[in-house]
Amino acid sequence: MNRAERRQQKLLAKRQAKRRGRGGPGGGADAAFQQAVAAYRCGDHHRAGEICAGLLAHAPNHGGANHLAGVLAFQRGDLDEARGLIEQALSHDEQAVFRNSLGNVLKAQGRLDEAAAAYERAIALQADYAEAHYNLGNCRRLMGDAAGAARDYRRALKLQPGLVAAWTNLGLVLAESGQHDEAVAACREALALKPGHANAHVNLANALKEKGAFEEAEAAYLKAISLKTELAEAHLALAGLYKAAGRTGEAVASYRAAIALEPGSAEGLRLWAHTQRHEAFTPELAAMVRSHEQAALGSEARMHLAFGLGKAFEDLGRNDEAFAYLSEANRIKYGLRGAALEQESEAFFEALKQVFTPELLARHQGAGCADAAPIFILGMPRSGTSLIEQVLASHHRVYGGGELPLLPTLVRERSGEGAIPFLHSLDDAAPELFRAMGEAYAAGLHDLAPQARFITDKRPLNFIHIGLIRLILPRAKIIHCVRAAEDICFSIYKSYFPSRNFQFGDDLIALGTYYNRYRDLMRHWQQLLPGDILDLRYEEMIADQRGQTERLLAFCGLEWDEACLEFHKTRRPVRTASAEQVRQPIYASSLARWRRFEAHLTPLLERLRAGEGEGGEPAHPVVNPK
Repeated sequence: MNRAERRQQKLLAKRQAKRRGRGGPGGGADAAFQQAVAAYRCGDHHRAGEICAGLLAHAPNHGGANHLAGVLAFQRGDLDEARGLIEQALSHDEQAVFRNSLGNVLKAQGRLDEAAAAYERAIALQADYAEAHYNLGNCRRLMGDAAGAARDYRRALKLQPGLVAAWTNLGLVLAESGQHDEAVAACREALALKPGHANAHVNLANALKEKGAFEEAEAAYLKAISLKTELAEAHLALAGLYKAAGRTGEAVASYRAAIALEPGSAEGLRLWAHTQRHEAFTPELAAMVRSHEQAALGSEARMHLAFGLGKAFEDLGRNDEAFAYLSEANRIKYGLRGAALEQESEAFFEALKQVFTPELLARHQGAGCADAAPIFILGMPRSGTSLIEQVLASHHRVYGGGELPLLPTLVRERSGEGAIPFLHSLDDAAPELFRAMGEAYAAGLHDLAPQARFITDKRPLNFIHIGLIRLILPRAKIIHCVRAAEDICFSIYKSYFPSRNFQFGDDLIALGTYYNRYRDLMRHWQQLLPGDILDLRYEEMIADQRGQTERLLAFCGLEWDEACLEFHKTRRPVRTASAEQVRQPIYASSLARWRRFEAHLTPLLERLRAGEGEGGEPAHPVVNPK
């Protein structure tokens, strides 16, 4: 029971005392309840439980006793019992603190919609209940509503400015939304109140890392670890930082530290498995296999372990076993993610083609921001976007921004009624909308590197927004990365993407369907914007590195820079699954890797062939690497 809940219990006791003064029920029962509360506050939960049990045997409808017994059951992990007791309390006495506690139980049971409703009811009963606002924010964050969570955390802080946890979690959701400066500020507020808060240091480090301040982020992670050496989360995040910076040895060591602290850390084991190449079946891999076998069927832990083992067994050339693990991992992920988005994506892609027409572009020509710094590198995930960005970022006039959330955040902020209604609203939009969006994007971009002449944004799924990019940033360069469909799709299938934006990758048929829609949409953009989009094929870059690099630089208006041929020597953070690959010279071994698994990929291959029949390019162009 936290401070806010103790305050609520005091208010409840006062109400009960008033009822006793009016001749209502109470007397000995309420005295016993106060003894239970006192025992609870002293940390004697066993005694508190005994008193509540005895009290409820004689007064089964006592709200306070039912609630406290429910809180004790919740803390023991008996969620069903906790819920029953708290609901019993509520059936006789509707109190904000009871509703808040019910929300905590429902959230722990994964019933997030019901938990949010319980917190909202608690707030309706008591508008200044900071703890309930904070808990509602936590619930919304788990539901994927970062903006709603931030709003709830701010309401909690307005009521209780010293609520450290709310500042810490506000920093977390702001970072997840791409508002990195605001996230850093929120975490620093938390640390001003409680300098020794290890999790606040971790969240600060996460925000600094996303902002590109890697040295400061490393210092914050190390500070968190010095404060709480057993914080596996900090070791894992630090390992990710080292991996992005190309410090592979330190990354592996940090993953090992995290795993030593939490031997059953399935996520840590997955990340460790993907950080290195496995040359032999080591005792560590054997232990990982055992952990997988012991993990509950269909659990998130088993999913992480299966993704990691899929990678390790592919390294070992044990392809059938590798695919079995990958298939299980994706099957679990598909089951955990909720409803599939196939119909939603189909309607959205069709709306894009309907809305973005030559007439729309002609009507708003020149309306956007004239900034020429942005270079968009886009396409399907795993199509070579990291490689192309690394080549460009090696040029002395280009800053590699990585996968930026700026554009989707701008769209999300303006599409309150949904993405498709927003698209259709563009037809009647005033020119000021496009200029404002372009200027907002450019401002966020230049915050990353104020002195850079060109800045890349390599978020692959920005291919969805090519029409909007041309309206809001008419001078931006757009580079479309192309790669053999089978290689792209299999690489997606064997990769773990936490974002719901990549749900199409969990199922072979859905993956092939999404690829066909992407290919169809790119055909629309090319017809709409002839000459405005550079298609750069991965296989041709491997076959003719110099020629394709010259073509790339010329398209961007850049003079030749020999460093672009030695991109693997460029020291910069790379925060994608390709972090290791772009630190090596061009190599051809990644071509046609899907063929090792061809016997397992029939559903995918059939969908891709169907897409070819709809006018798409061949799924596997023939290129002979030199």
